[in-house]
Amino acid sequence: MNVRFLAVSDAPSLRARFGDALSAADAGALAASADARLLVLGGSVPPGMRALLRDAGVTIAVADDTALPGMTLPGATLLGTTRVALERVRERASGDDAVLADELLVAFARASAAAPALRLRDRVLDMRDEARVMGIVNVTPDSFYERVDGAEAAVAKARAMAADGAALIDVGGQSYAAGNGRVPVDEERARVVPAVRAIAEAGIDAAISVDTFTASVADAALAAGAHLVNDCSGLSDPALPEVVAKHGAALVVMHVKGTLNVREPERYVYHDALAEIVEFLYERTERAVAGGVARDAI
Repeated sequence: MNVRFLAVSDAPSLRARFGDALSAADAGALAASADARLLVLGGSVPPGMRALLRDAGVTIAVADDTALPGMTLPGATLLGTTRVALERVRERASGDDAVLADELLVAFARASAAAPALRLRDRVLDMRDEARVMGIVNVTPDSFYERVDGAEAAVAKARAMAADGAALIDVGGQSYAAGNGRVPVDEERARVVPAVRAIAEAGIDAAISVDTFTASVADAALAAGAHLVNDCSGLSDPALPEVVAKHGAALVVMHVKGTLNVREPERYVYHDALAEIVEFLYERTERAVAGGVARDAI
């Protein structure tokens, strides 16, 4: 069962998030337990497990899917709970109920964890205390953002951004703007790899990212010194995770709805945007892990 952490915790925010699918009484009860954590389950809880949860003091509410047509998680169950309460449930549960209790404990632990540190080959990007800035170096002639021409200019741009505080330098050789054609793989590689290699050899104190969704370009860029692959397509190339894993590199998986370089307004429709994006990123993250990428590198 899909379990995710719900960041909002006060009654008005819960009502705004779920609308008429959640009663005012349930929203108030959940908010009262929000000194703990709120978890959202993508479905109903079996009767036996529901009894165990209530006995442990867990607040349970069900979002009425009939009040919210097209809801991605119909009949979602919301839990207001503490870790101690879930551990009490786990001690008493068995069979499928024990499996669900374990999933709830994992979700609770992730919700309570500090912001992660991202491992990028021989570097660690600590994001527990502050956000980190990524500088963009476009080595493509048709990007909407300011462009550079050649490896020497890329190094100068990267050095200036690192001096201004950038922790990562993202090198891209393919524009994703609607109407711009796809660059042949050989051409993208010829644009990106020399710039990545030059920045790596310049000794600039910043991690190097390559913005590509193609496994062969990523492989060449990582071999040239990149630490991270920034994939705007959400793993459209199934070979990409294994390439990243081979180099022990990091991976950014972005959410996308539709197709890069194509404007498709009819596809940009969400019934529950937060749930759909979470589902997408969860599935793609699991795909990356199955391909060998370390969780702390995603």
